[in-house]
Amino acid sequence: MVDILGPADAIGAVTTRPADLRVFGADDTWIADCSSATSEDGTDLTAAFFNGLLANMRSVWRGNGSQLDGITPVIADTGSPDTGMLRAIQHLMQRGLTNYAADIGAQNAVVVTVAPAPVELRAGLQLRVKLAYDITGPSTITVNGFPVKSLTRADGSPTVNGDAFKGQIAVVEFDGTAFQIVGTGGRVLSAPRTYYVSAVSGNDANPGSLTAPFRTIQRGVNEVGRLQLNGYTGTVLVADGTYPESVNLPSVSQNGAAVLIGNETSFSNCFINSPAGSAIIAASPGANWTVGGFKLIGRAAPGDAGNALWVPASGRSIGYRNIEFGYCPGVHINSTGGEVVKLGPIAISGSSGAHVFANGGSMGSGVAYGVTLIGSINFTSGFVVAINGGRTSYIYTLVSGAATGPRYLAAMNGVISVLGAGESYYPGDTAGSKNTGGQYA
Repeated sequence: MVDILGPADAIGAVTTRPADLRVFGADDTWIADCSSATSEDGTDLTAAFFNGLLANMRSVWRGNGSQLDGITPVIADTGSPDTGMLRAIQHLMQRGLTNYAADIGAQNAVVVTVAPAPVELRAGLQLRVKLAYDITGPSTITVNGFPVKSLTRADGSPTVNGDAFKGQIAVVEFDGTAFQIVGTGGRVLSAPRTYYVSAVSGNDANPGSLTAPFRTIQRGVNEVGRLQLNGYTGTVLVADGTYPESVNLPSVSQNGAAVLIGNETSFSNCFINSPAGSAIIAASPGANWTVGGFKLIGRAAPGDAGNALWVPASGRSIGYRNIEFGYCPGVHINSTGGEVVKLGPIAISGSSGAHVFANGGSMGSGVAYGVTLIGSINFTSGFVVAINGGRTSYIYTLVSGAATGPRYLAAMNGVISVLGAGESYYPGDTAGSKNTGGQYA
């Protein structure tokens, strides 16, 4: 280490800092001149004063630390060049080390420690955070042990699935109450946008182009969720393959259309085989998507019975077509307050609690699209179930096959409309039932 800004080889210079015996009071002190050229009544400065200045300047100089090799200083110890202090300050700003930190928290609960620690959380404090997890819903952030704060979108609303992703360096700024993710909402479209996904050749670090696709469907739909659609369509095209994931569809902004498409000719070639939870979920407010061209299997998980399609609340919707429904321990289509619409033909190759389950939500199909039943299919509660005020109008044409179990269940003010088609309209080998205000007509 080279001497910086010191007296160098001056007579009497020392290499160990002498003790600082100054006593600092409550008021600022200043240096006074002598009253005349011959008087000695000015401020009597000691070496401790100059050593204090040297120490502070050296801390700025060396505050950049070392380069990535852990040895070479960012600002070389080269004595006292006239530009040394300037370069030290420039590099401190350029490297941004004082406001950068890696997330060490959990999903939707960001935790960071920056150095030096902020004295307070003050409006305007801006940090750069490398996220350890995808943002999948309302989130929080904890900075250096200060009280937990909400992490919001730029408009102050809670974060939603797709706002930020694992590995992203997110810029967050404190507004006096919460930390906003700067620029949340993504680019504004001026034309339709398509992202590509491939289980064979994809990588989630790719840009999602035709020649460099994403690896997971979740990565693709998250990208659409980041767009401001501006009336255009954001599409995710998925290549044939097996995708072991539970896909959570993000919110859609600015009146556009969001579309998720696999193989609409051979549905089973594009297989979402969820290891835990429903195959496709529209959980985020404003998640309004059209999906088609998949085989779907769900599996039970905490808080999720394991459905093929699940819309868990109002303000969300899924339109579907060209889907093969495999075995699901829950139901094939679960509308719990939200809306599901059949837009095309489907196939059913696996049993479930019900094919259609409207629990306070709605399920509709105004056109009699074809339904093909493959193999031995059983529905334990009914092919169509409507409870808790749920409403269904599931019109269809049976292409082939049969099912066992009740044809329907309407209970607790649930309504099933078959447009007068009769009691035996739906597949099943036992009669349907109505109770506690349920209606079937």
